[in-house]
Amino acid sequence: MFLKGKVQRIIDDIEAARAGGNEVRALDLALEGLSVFPEQPDLIGLGCRLLCTWDRFDEAMELVERSTALSPGQANTLAAETHEAAHRLDEALALRREIRVSDPSDGGNYRRYIVLLLKIGRFDSAEVEIEKFASKYPKSASRLRLQVTEEKVQRIIDDIEAARAGGNEVRALDLALEGLSVFPEQPDLIRLGCRLLCTWDRFDEAMELVERSTALSPGQANTLAAETHEAAHRLDEALALRREIRVSAPSDGGNYRRYIVLLLKIGRFDSAEVEIEKFASKYPKSAWRLRLDWLNIQNLRLEGLEFMEALLAVQPENTEYRSTFGGQLLMCMMKDDDPTVSDRAAEFLDELVREALTNEAMFIVALKLAFALGRDAQTRELLTRGSEGDERRLRRRVDAAVAHRDGDIAKAKQIWDAHCADNSYPTLRPCRPGELSRVDDRPLNQDRAEIRLFTVIRNELWRLPWFIDYYRALGVDRFFFVDNDSTDGSLQWLLTQPDIHVFHTVTPYAIGRSGMVWVNDLVSSFGRDGWVLYVDVDEALIFPGIEHHGLCDLTNYMQRKGHELAAGQMVDMFALDDPPLSSDGFETDFISNYPHFAPCYNRTPEPVCPYYYTAGGIRRLAGVGENQTKTPLIRGGRNIRFLGSSHTVTPGVISDVSVALLHFKLAGDFRKELREDTASNNRVASCRARYQASADFFESWTSAGLDPSIPIVRYESSQSLVDTGLLTPPIDYGR
Repeated sequence: MFLKGKVQRIIDDIEAARAGGNEVRALDLALEGLSVFPEQPDLIGLGCRLLCTWDRFDEAMELVERSTALSPGQANTLAAETHEAAHRLDEALALRREIRVSDPSDGGNYRRYIVLLLKIGRFDSAEVEIEKFASKYPKSASRLRLQVTEEKVQRIIDDIEAARAGGNEVRALDLALEGLSVFPEQPDLIRLGCRLLCTWDRFDEAMELVERSTALSPGQANTLAAETHEAAHRLDEALALRREIRVSAPSDGGNYRRYIVLLLKIGRFDSAEVEIEKFASKYPKSAWRLRLDWLNIQNLRLEGLEFMEALLAVQPENTEYRSTFGGQLLMCMMKDDDPTVSDRAAEFLDELVREALTNEAMFIVALKLAFALGRDAQTRELLTRGSEGDERRLRRRVDAAVAHRDGDIAKAKQIWDAHCADNSYPTLRPCRPGELSRVDDRPLNQDRAEIRLFTVIRNELWRLPWFIDYYRALGVDRFFFVDNDSTDGSLQWLLTQPDIHVFHTVTPYAIGRSGMVWVNDLVSSFGRDGWVLYVDVDEALIFPGIEHHGLCDLTNYMQRKGHELAAGQMVDMFALDDPPLSSDGFETDFISNYPHFAPCYNRTPEPVCPYYYTAGGIRRLAGVGENQTKTPLIRGGRNIRFLGSSHTVTPGVISDVSVALLHFKLAGDFRKELREDTASNNRVASCRARYQASADFFESWTSAGLDPSIPIVRYESSQSLVDTGLLTPPIDYGR
């Protein structure tokens, strides 16, 4: 009795430690007790289970195997528990079966045997055994029946997550939809299916999934609906739902954070700042990211960099701070003209490149920085590290870029083909039924030698005559316009032109991914041969020697050389004084009336063709760091697709002739247009923020207020761009 009392006190102390949440103390007490009483079955059982809690499976198994105090049934039960905890499910199942044979009256063991069948995925066998179990233990069988469903759903979810981790978003969505067809009222599956549908821009289906469910609580349904509206760029609707959740569940910090992010996306910066301070009082450890978002969305990126440096000075080993700091460095390198940023980025990369080989959180940041800094050896070293999920997606892009750099264009294309097949690229989605309809009835010939221009417009009538005349004179044979529901007569004017084919859509520009969904769709149908030119109606293509050569001279040269695309950049044009429009409201000569540009651009390597990010020009004064790289000219039939407007494309052979697009955004009543674009819900949030910054800056801007340190050049000819380093020198197009 005295011995039993001592053992019981040890067990009581262990249970008290566990009840108090101190698992470390509980394990220490168990091991101390076993050192004194090594053959006490209750202590052995407790010690074994506590060791498994800490993944010390070998010690747990050794404890069982060396004991002489345990009966065979007790030893087998503890060994089965240990194997199960160590995910050795087949071994655990074999032991449970052995116990089932030796002691058929042990209902607890029988139940664990069935649970193991479920975990292994042997659902048919499990369901047979459940019916046998129910005949003996009817009150306990209902929980097992429920567990069949839970395990089946969990298996589907595990398969979905494995597909996503492997970079196969197509497979992930297919699995989710298949799972929902069998288990339509499982909240976790509904949530996953909804988010995956949004990844593929299938917003109506996602919303239908939420609305028809009876398994979701009101809070869950509102949260998923808010996520779907936000993904579909319906920000006002998303904000209203987040506000509703905020009232009904004020303790939901995650919802509160998304509410503030939406205020930022909509441009309500003052309201967001007030809410951030309230948020910080409740969630001080999480508020830093919102403060950084507040700075970045207002183009105060360098201040954001200083903010992150201050956080790191206090907690230099904080992984989240470090990875965010690396991302901020990269953004500032690409968008801001501060030469010190690259030096800081190089120093930071040197600190973390070794760490990134083993630390998943640092890998993405290190690989992006290494590529952006042109560190070829470090980039290749990082690519030796295995990766999955987001890391795998980035690695594929960098692998393709390195292959392209090495001259293996075929490999780069193969990588991208596989990448696009497995992952969601919203610009590559097919048009939905009825999304794009042809309006004209002009015949379409199949002349493979044609140069065809594709573009998207909305209310651009005042630009159209000049635009069409410019490109006709340059050598465009046929035009394909998508009219995004214009109200100014643009559609009617286009229908009067003999060489223009017109398509119409009412789908919001943001849902059409800045029109790229429609352009890619039309190019795949009508641009399979010949040469494809994609430009906006405020852009004039320039290439070296354009004054003496037409587009055919350039495309013939590229064809002889095996080139598949010509890349370059936009050049923002402006007038020192606003010129008046003609009496009929049309602009007749953009180049003469808006002849000035600021040739202060910088390029940063990025791992998507044509492999550089361009920022600068006169809009840099407004803090805008928009990517101005463009790839307007591609060879048809080479499976080259536009990814982010024409800023990025899938790989192709890049010409040694660069091009430029004179960009006349700052023309006409551009201040009014910027304000309208800012107020419109027709743009993605990043575009609206960019237009807001430009509208705020140019509202009071005059040429007299120009920073004298910014060079201003008047465009005289393509040589003006050559002289300022924005175009390659003229060549002999006949060679």
